[in-house]
Amino acid sequence: MIKVLIVTHGKLAEGIVNTINMLIGDKQDITYINAYIDSSDFTIQAEDFLKKYQHNSQIIVFTDLNGGSVNQKFAQLKSCYSFHLITGFNLPLVLEVILTDMQLSDENLTEIIEQSRQEMQLVNIQPQKLLEDNQFFDD
Repeated sequence: MIKVLIVTHGKLAEGIVNTINMLIGDKQDITYINAYIDSSDFTIQAEDFLKKYQHNSQIIVFTDLNGGSVNQKFAQLKSCYSFHLITGFNLPLVLEVILTDMQLSDENLTEIIEQSRQEMQLVNIQPQKLLEDNQFFDD
């Protein structure tokens, strides 16, 4: 069973989980931590999660910024716990991981990451000349 933990600065993690729940329904396998929104130490919640699932689940942790303090903390935790750490995620990536029904290897995850990068596109559509000078309203 795959367990997903999303941890970000501020409330991005909560927003991502809310969006996922809206799109595909409430998923019990997703947990989020909003880091640095108050004086509590998010690493206590993180370690509780890792301890709870380390022996009976494949754990995938998503963090927001490569090199950011949240990601640095999880990089340190990798020396104590077994989990995949993915940083700089987007919504298609998280959805793909959540919706898979197989154990994910490093190779599988790398492929999914590459596919999710393809989802990022510049949509550069030029407006037409004001609908040919308002012809829309002409009879």
